Order: sequence, then structure tokens, then C-alpha cells
Amino acid sequence: MTEWTPEEDEAFNMVEKQSNLGKQILRANKSSGMDCCTYDCTQGRNCPVRNQTIEEVAQAIEKMPFGDTATSFASYVRGLLSK
Repeated sequence: MTEWTPEEDEAFNMVEKQSNLGKQILRANKSSGMDCCTYDCTQGRNCPVRNQTIEEVAQAIEKMPFGDTATSFASYVRGLLSK
């Protein structure tokens, strides 16, 4: 059996802890109805989370005090929904 140094033991424990955290995040996403939010998303441009995020960004841009420029940029961002 291999003898591990204290540093190796600590590094292994950190990797295991981070791995468990990633699993918890994925479980939380799935339980909230966001199963598409994984690294291997197959929905691409049809992902509801992506589309909601783009719309939220466009709404935030529209609130900026830049008049027509903000409106034009918000329209451009919304155009990403169909691309």
C-alpha cells in the first residue's frame, strides 16, 4: 500500500470536496427544472435559460440612460435569440 504525505492527503481531500460540490450544484439545477444547465447541454440555441438570460440583459440595457443607443443595442441583443 502506498504511503501518502500529509500534502497529498490534503490535496486529495480538496479534490473530493470540489467534486461533491459540483454534484450538488447539478442536483440543485435539476430539481429547479434547469436540467439543461449542464456542461453537455444539447439544446443549444433552444435552451430556455439562455433565452431568458438574453432577454434579461436586453431589459437591463434598455434601462440605461443612453436613449436611442441603448434601445438599438437592446434590439441587437434580442436578435441573438433567433441566431
